[in-house]
Amino acid sequence: MRWGLIAGVTVLGLLVTAAPFALVWWQGDDFGEWEGLLSSTLTNVGTAILLVAVFWFLERRFTAHIRSEVRETARATAVKETRELAASQSSLSRRLDDIQERLNTRVSEERQMQDQVVHRLDDEISFQTVHAALSLAQELGAILHDELTVPVGNGTPNLPRFVFRLSASAAIPLHRVRSDDELTPLIEVAYVSPGPTTRPVAVHWGAETEADAVLDELRRDLTAAGLADQAAHVDVSLFSNLRTALDEAIAGRRKDPDAWLKGALSEWVNAEWAVTGYGLEHRGHLGMRDQEFPVQWNGRSNADSRMWKPPAPPDGVDSELWTFLISRARRVHRPGVPFPK
Repeated sequence: MRWGLIAGVTVLGLLVTAAPFALVWWQGDDFGEWEGLLSSTLTNVGTAILLVAVFWFLERRFTAHIRSEVRETARATAVKETRELAASQSSLSRRLDDIQERLNTRVSEERQMQDQVVHRLDDEISFQTVHAALSLAQELGAILHDELTVPVGNGTPNLPRFVFRLSASAAIPLHRVRSDDELTPLIEVAYVSPGPTTRPVAVHWGAETEADAVLDELRRDLTAAGLADQAAHVDVSLFSNLRTALDEAIAGRRKDPDAWLKGALSEWVNAEWAVTGYGLEHRGHLGMRDQEFPVQWNGRSNADSRMWKPPAPPDGVDSELWTFLISRARRVHRPGVPFPK
């Protein structure tokens, strides 16, 4: 397309240039003298060539200038945009750093407040401090099924265990209660019996009741239920173990660096063992996962589960203690599968 246009213009120029000579040849001297036409033609051709040279030179200079201006403009634009982008990124980075710093401050303050709730149990054992600590653990999902079982003493198999759970009572029938304002918060402390008892032993701890009165009522109720040997062990170690269990449960839920519990705590068996949603956990990473326990048996099928036997105790774990630990864990994981006699 481009070369065709050039050829066409060239041919047209030659025709126009040759036209005067053709007219002189046809018309004779009436149209003009050969010498004059030739001189005029040569002058015009020379002028045209000169103009072409001038235009070519000017076009080259103009093009070079335009290219230089374009490059300079592009460079300046790129530098400007780069600076603006860098400034924007720097500003965004500062804003993100500010947000992260505020978030870190929030997390730190939140953890400090959570720690204070549990640490108040070091200074005072009361309905208010225990209720606040249990509520925090429940809010964080640190205790399984919103209740926590702890022993008295060092947690050996012969010592009594009690489950703590938040409760409430109403001055009017519960079916007529319309709001939480009509409920009185309570803490239920119930004895966990290893076998059948003549009657359940549970104390409902209210805001007006002192901690020593709760222990005394538990002791008297255990005695009345024919469990005087268990009542003799009831002492303040119950609250000490509760405080330790809550501290470890919350640390495990928050994945604190020194935490060892992987699941929500169900029972603080002793200082080394715990039953959690993860399974039977040990501070030294022994124990059993939830999947290692037998599946639920409905009494009509699953014969393999009925014949399930607990694994041998880990090295260094007494067989009697291991049997006790398995029995505690099976209250949470796959209950209902009887051991073979």
